[in-house]
Amino acid sequence: SLNDALYQLWERKIISLMLEGGSKLATAFLKENLVQRVSYYVNPSFLGCGPAALADLGVESLNERPRLTELKSEWLEQDLYLTGRLVCSQV
Repeated sequence: SLNDALYQLWERKIISLMLEGGSKLATAFLKENLVQRVSYYVNPSFLGCGPAALADLGVESLNERPRLTELKSEWLEQDLYLTGRLVCSQV
């Protein structure tokens, strides 16, 4: 399970993890409430259709959606870097 894997990392004194595995991995961590902070880059250009960042979270109302608080942003050349603390009602 994800909790078991994280516990093994914690035993090795790894307390921070960066996920870059696609929508299924990100969604699994969100559904298990294992995410504390989200950081991402936005580029002001358009590619059209592409893979989604997240799979279905099962959110049934806007009040249940995960939100970022303590949001910080910074332009890094052509990309906007956003980071914030994740607050989940009931994902």
